[in-house]
Amino acid sequence: MLKSERIKETSAYVFIVLITFIVLQSTVVVMHEFTHSTAAWFFGDITSPRDIIWGNFFTMTGWDEGVHYHNLFPSGNDITEAIIGASPLLVHSIIVAFGLWFLKTGWMRGKKLLFHILYWFTVANFMELIAYITMRSFASGGDTGHLSRGLGLSPW
Repeated sequence: MLKSERIKETSAYVFIVLITFIVLQSTVVVMHEFTHSTAAWFFGDITSPRDIIWGNFFTMTGWDEGVHYHNLFPSGNDITEAIIGASPLLVHSIIVAFGLWFLKTGWMRGKKLLFHILYWFTVANFMELIAYITMRSFASGGDTGHLSRGLGLSPW
């Protein structure tokens, strides 16, 4: 294979990876917010899991689960708040565990497209976990803040 052909193939694959990752990362963000709203709906705290605040699909900004924690749990120390706040972390963990398991199985051999999609979907979910563990663990707001507050813990 000529060097120019390899560069073309590599460039094409990088483009495919970028498009795939953008789509899958967007899917993960929407799924993340729906997980919060579904947990809140399950506990009777909102009327519909579809009541999320829809953001921009291209920039992935402006998204929110639509759960008004300050109205629902004004005193803190509420396990429901902790569950709603942490529910996406559980979902991301399950997806990463099953994704890694499926990627290692012999069943995936020869299924390049499925492997490609599952691999990058697993990576996108793993990135969410890394972000929460390394960058948001000590946050007083957001998902980990709701987890800490709901359990009556200091974020530090």
